[in-house]
Amino acid sequence: MKKLEQNPSKHSSSEFFRKLAENANNIFYRLVLLPDMKFEYISDSVSEVTGYTPEDHYSNPELGFKIVHPEDIKILQKIKDGTEISKNAQIIRWIHKNGNIIWTEHHIIPVTDKDGNILAIEGIARDITKRQKMEIILQDSENRFRQMAEHIHEVFWLCNRDISKVLYISPAYEEIWGRSCQSLYNNPKSFLDPVHPEDRDEVIPFILNYITKGYDKEFRIIRPDGSVRWVRDRAFPIRDEKGEIYRIAGISTDITGRKEAEQLLREQSQIIDQIHDSVVTTNMEGFITNWNMGAEKMYGYTPDEVIGKHISFLYTPEQHHLLENEIIAPLKKNGEHTIEVPLKNKAGRTFYVHLSLSLIKDAAGKSKSMIGYCMDINERKRAELELQLQADRLSSILESFSDGFFSVDKEWRYTYINSQAEKML
Repeated sequence: MKKLEQNPSKHSSSEFFRKLAENANNIFYRLVLLPDMKFEYISDSVSEVTGYTPEDHYSNPELGFKIVHPEDIKILQKIKDGTEISKNAQIIRWIHKNGNIIWTEHHIIPVTDKDGNILAIEGIARDITKRQKMEIILQDSENRFRQMAEHIHEVFWLCNRDISKVLYISPAYEEIWGRSCQSLYNNPKSFLDPVHPEDRDEVIPFILNYITKGYDKEFRIIRPDGSVRWVRDRAFPIRDEKGEIYRIAGISTDITGRKEAEQLLREQSQIIDQIHDSVVTTNMEGFITNWNMGAEKMYGYTPDEVIGKHISFLYTPEQHHLLENEIIAPLKKNGEHTIEVPLKNKAGRTFYVHLSLSLIKDAAGKSKSMIGYCMDINERKRAELELQLQADRLSSILESFSDGFFSVDKEWRYTYINSQAEKML
């Protein structure tokens, strides 16, 4: 290799520089530009980085122009011409001898004469291929994340550990909170300003105290238009390589629809519980899913005793065929069904009920459960039976008469004729 200096007075420093360069991973070089371009020195590490030896570069100073990436050749040309030598690091790509793309970071110092003409350049080049690939991967990952975050209804947010700076907030924030993302960047804690007055005393201290521990909290906010929204806010601490928390990531979801549905279900459940008659819900296989207070009073079983049981336990074994074929089958076929049947309660007493059944369908119109409204008609059945017995006794008495007997309505139409009257007529 060619020495950096031939002057004996500088031999010591030149040897130190050479040893430093030859034992470093970075490429050290001195490229003379005038009068003719040639490498005065290039370190051995160029072989590992580019696949070409120092001798290859000494014998062909233009080799760099042959292996530089086509998109970066302009950078190299400007450096050669001395028209653009930046004080900042310059990124240049090369084509390795094996065909791979190599990313290098160059720090270049120009060597000029007294008139300012650039005679040579001295530089250090560092292989940053791994770092650059990682940055590309991270950038690609960030782009995918942003595309996802900006097209879903949940709010993604990222801030530093004390919420003094918002690093990212997805556009859904504007849809849910009704406030601009910029307003949150300007005032990172402003997302707490619209917390509902009834929730503030609990929610705000909770979030501020648990932000670095992580939390899952549901609360109400009031939007600028006065509407109230329920949100579920979750926070997750992010740690650095030392295990220290340095960022907080979070997801906020609008759960207003779910809360309203839950409230509606509670109201409906309360209404159903106020009904004195039995209201029982089962899945499509007949297993009980809901049992109101009226059913508890009618049958004597608490919800805990029956939820999950098959409805057949209310029927005697002899009635199971009736249940499947005359109750459940017509219901599934027609969507609704009514029938009067005898059932038994917890005490073992059998009583008559009027059973009105319907199918419950989901949003797609598919049957998902069965509901039955059951009214105790035992007294009515007893009265009907008593009337029938009285009618039968009266008929027996009238039939025993030796005289003819008949009755007519106001239109003089016969309503009853005993056997003796039939003979006479």
